[in-house]
Amino acid sequence: MIKKNVYLFFPPGYSGNFLNWAIYKSDKDTGLKTVDDPINTTSSKKLGGVGTSHLHTRIPTHQGIHMHIAWRLLHKPTDFMVYMLAPHDTHYVAKTIGHFAQFDKDGIFVNIHHGNDDAVEMFGCINMMTKWPTYLDVIKTFGADIYGKKIDVSVLSDPYDCGKSRDFRNWMVEHYNNVFTHPSPLDHNVIKDKLDFYLKWYNCRNKVQPHEINEEQYLAPNVNLENRIFELSLMDICSENFIVWLEQFMIKTQCSDNYDLTHVKNIHQKYLSVQSNLQWFTAFNEWTTTGKVNSFLTSHAGIEAMVIVKMQKNTGRLDIDWHNMDLHSINDYYQNVVLPKIRYQNN
Repeated sequence: MIKKNVYLFFPPGYSGNFLNWAIYKSDKDTGLKTVDDPINTTSSKKLGGVGTSHLHTRIPTHQGIHMHIAWRLLHKPTDFMVYMLAPHDTHYVAKTIGHFAQFDKDGIFVNIHHGNDDAVEMFGCINMMTKWPTYLDVIKTFGADIYGKKIDVSVLSDPYDCGKSRDFRNWMVEHYNNVFTHPSPLDHNVIKDKLDFYLKWYNCRNKVQPHEINEEQYLAPNVNLENRIFELSLMDICSENFIVWLEQFMIKTQCSDNYDLTHVKNIHQKYLSVQSNLQWFTAFNEWTTTGKVNSFLTSHAGIEAMVIVKMQKNTGRLDIDWHNMDLHSINDYYQNVVLPKIRYQNN
């Protein structure tokens, strides 16, 4: 039986739903009510692109923090659950953990991140664009970025069919930092600050108003987070490391009193086999080492955008009319003009 709430923090494209399924399926009780194979093998608007794990229905589904609180207040769940949360940045994840630990005394928190690796960060973005464009549809619907700032979304006339659009490519390059969520490893000092504030507030009020502020009304302020905060990279889920990580997670958290990872281990091999976007790493490495752009890098406008973003991260903004050029032409200029100039300046 699942004995503790588990909170997973991740944006679309970061394979958190597979982890959600794996925890439920590993538990002997919830496993009986969880689909044997969550992997979607065809593309659809309802279930996303090939390789998603959305044959496993998430109740509640992917939520922002405030939607999560609203759902909990509305449904008042008594069973322990695995919750999926999608805050806008990692700083907010840390703050949220500090807040949630004040009402959930045993809750487990998992932050899925890019490991401060540009290639992994872009892999997550590619997953979102190609496998779960509902995220782009939300951006289009609100006409704003993830911070609520109004942006021009006219290019998103059909978020589900923009893979060949140069306008979409250019838009993604320009908005890479404000329409995507880029989760990094946690700053534990932020969590500590939130809990220190809670401790000071509780002690101050309890000293003079103990009839109102006491351990019958609030959790004891000395919150212990040992074996309750976990982190893993998107690449940990999309590699052989996942089962080792999951086994250690189940042992340390004791979130289930009866579990077996055998079935999850077998399905994880299938999950890896259908992650076609893993080609990105071979293609990206080839480009960075040889300067060659292979067919995968030009297979989707959003993937082209990631290459251009990486060029700009390396050099600053490109001083050519790249908006009206194909990727091969942009890359020729980058390899033959920009990089030699940088090498010369560095020497």
